[in-house]
Amino acid sequence: MTAASVRALPFGDTPEGPAELLLLEGPELQLGVSTLGAAVHRLRPRWGSADGRDADGPDLVLGLPDAAAAFADDCYVGATVGRYANRIAQARLPLDGRTHRLEANDGPHALHGGRVGFNRRLWRVTEVQQGPAASVRMELTSPDGDMGFPGALDAVATFTVDGWSVRVELMATASAPTVVNLTQHAYWNLTGTAGDVRGHEVRVAASHYLPVDDDGIPTTGPVAVAGTDLDRRAGGVLRTVRGGVFDHCMLLDDPGLDAPQMTVREPGGGWSLDISTDAPAVQLYTGAALTGRYAAYDGLCLETQWLPDTPRHEGEAGWPTTVLRPGETWRSTTIWRIGPPSDWAQRRP
Repeated sequence: MTAASVRALPFGDTPEGPAELLLLEGPELQLGVSTLGAAVHRLRPRWGSADGRDADGPDLVLGLPDAAAAFADDCYVGATVGRYANRIAQARLPLDGRTHRLEANDGPHALHGGRVGFNRRLWRVTEVQQGPAASVRMELTSPDGDMGFPGALDAVATFTVDGWSVRVELMATASAPTVVNLTQHAYWNLTGTAGDVRGHEVRVAASHYLPVDDDGIPTTGPVAVAGTDLDRRAGGVLRTVRGGVFDHCMLLDDPGLDAPQMTVREPGGGWSLDISTDAPAVQLYTGAALTGRYAAYDGLCLETQWLPDTPRHEGEAGWPTTVLRPGETWRSTTIWRIGPPSDWAQRRP
């Protein structure tokens, strides 16, 4: 295989209709994205060959086998999360002098958009491109009042496989003032199998983080990581601090797509992941609450996003706005670049 292509496989039924798994296949990578939740359920490196035969390598993300498993999942495995990634305290959204009551689905708080967030919605495939790169564009309309959020929201998620890179572009427009904080919730495990990820090395170029209480609600504005065990700027194995238990929002020093702000390495197998994003922050989560098909710490997330509970801190220093108004377009792009082991070509079965 020399050119990238896209093919669709059945993924099972949902309350809104049948779902598909779109396979974006290039010479280096195969990405599987479901129309249920615009969710990443597969990312496999490939061995290409001149005779057209291809073999898949280890799966570097956690995935779910079908729509039934994905709809039942409460851990957002691979999902595109919205309307608001992370938490909004007490499920109350203050905006323009009015407080909107959201659906509480994390104790008294709203998490990741509500009980039936974008992870449990059927997205529409609106564009497929094949050629040197493979790309799929999916769209979703969230009506006014959905899970309590004001304004109708049109969301777009575009996934592109190009060489060893995956580009995730998220976009939204609204019919009325609202808030938006979309993210991609892929769980990474560079061993290629389910197992404890706390032996991975993780670097995050973030000099500040957001302290939170036991419910994950911010207690102050951003504070410096220097001198704390949340300082990941030099990298290192996760379990050497905090027992490898992380669920923290970290403010990136230099957001942008030109250079990676995050690096993950798996010392045993030699795989690596570089992430660059134009989002202002990332939630580093090591999967302590994973249940169902997976066990705690089977995967880690690097959720590029805006800050949790920002609506309660709108206008305060250190809190980038999440307000979206009619006529504006919310955008965020994240690039995952996979680094193969030095002997990858020799491993072909």
